[in-house]
Parts: sequence; C-alpha cells; structure tokens
Amino acid sequence: MAEGVFTQLVRERGWEDRISIDSAGTSSYHIGELPDPRARHTMQRHGVTLTSRARQFTEADFDDFDYILAMDRNNYDNIVRLASSPDQKERVWMMRAFEDPAPTAHTSNDEVPDPYYGGDQGFEVVYTMLTRTHNHLLDQIAKETGWTE
Repeated sequence: MAEGVFTQLVRERGWEDRISIDSAGTSSYHIGELPDPRARHTMQRHGVTLTSRARQFTEADFDDFDYILAMDRNNYDNIVRLASSPDQKERVWMMRAFEDPAPTAHTSNDEVPDPYYGGDQGFEVVYTMLTRTHNHLLDQIAKETGWTE
C-alpha cells in the first residue's frame, strides 16, 4: 500500500521522472506474491491498482534510494542491521516519523498498524495514515531539493 500511495502522490505532483519508488519486506514471506486482496481493494477504491510483487530488502537497496522507510520497529531494526555505513543508516526512517511535517528524528515510537488480521476498515486507516505521512515526506523532499509542483 505504501508504494501505491507514494506513487499516486508523486504522480499528482508531476515528479514521476524525479523519484524512484519500490517496496520490499525484510523477511522472505510472500516473495513474488501480489499484495493482500483487501489492500488491493482499498487502493482501487482510491484509484490505484497495486501490481508490484513482494520482494525482500537487500543491502543493494541502499545504493538505489535516498529514503528507506520502515513501517514498524522490527523492520526498521532489520534494515539498520544491513547498513554497512553511517550514511546508509541515515537513510532509514520510521514511516511515522513523517507524521510531523518537519521530523527531527529518524525514528518514531508509532508504527503503521498491520491491518492483516483485522477487517477492511484497518486498510482504510492505513491508507489515510500513509497519505498523510507521504505528503509530509514529499514536502520535505521539495524543501531539500527546491522542487516546486
């Protein structure tokens, strides 16, 4: 869902040629599978079709991305453990650090809740949360780069 929301917001700003987006987990569960049907259904209600397939995060991802966002503390810790330099560690953020429009820390005690074991409403809550945090992240990127819409 995070990849889909971010892609949608980047497209709305006209920055598709400036930002590369991808999604990966830190475990090998579900590699090659599509997102949960409830996540796909929620995103379709918001005009986004999720087509990417699950893959596992690798150390090579540090070379490709300036921001690496973790949904929860466990994934954050797993990603940081793969970092081989302080520069790589600085790229890792907890997703909800961007609840604040101007985050001062890479971590947050708040995690994105996992809606997997709940009903459809949980996916809607996560969609709303991701939209808010991603907009703040894009505002941060705009400030850092001087990009305007």
